[in-house]
Amino acid sequence: GWLFISLSCSWVGDAGAYFIGSRWGRNKMIPAISPGKTWEGVAAELFWTFVTGLIIHLLAHSAGISCIGYPPGLSVAGLGGISVLFTCAGVFGDLCESFLKRLGGYKDSGNFFPGHGGVLDRFDGFFYHTVVLSCVLGVLDYY
Repeated sequence: GWLFISLSCSWVGDAGAYFIGSRWGRNKMIPAISPGKTWEGVAAELFWTFVTGLIIHLLAHSAGISCIGYPPGLSVAGLGGISVLFTCAGVFGDLCESFLKRLGGYKDSGNFFPGHGGVLDRFDGFFYHTVVLSCVLGVLDYY
């Protein structure tokens, strides 16, 4: 359940950030590292991360689709908190990957997905999501 939510939120949030940020983004975040990343894109990522988690929540609870495996005990308020953490982790992961590309003198990490920066761009946020998720689950397990 947690892995499905993390991967879904990562990809949908990242796609939403890219679409909104590239179309309507005006306020650059850190142009020296990631020239295309905007604060509007970050807000869109937060929105789409939460919406994705909420849709999964509704499918699991209201529609009774049990194959999704929604994490037990995760409320909508908790989902909001996880969405903020996932968004911060996703943005940080994207900035770290962009920084490494700039250090190496590359625009993209590959050409498997033309226009999307490569395969690593599909997973950079997810890698950081899993770190945040591990910490959250560790804290929840502790208490």
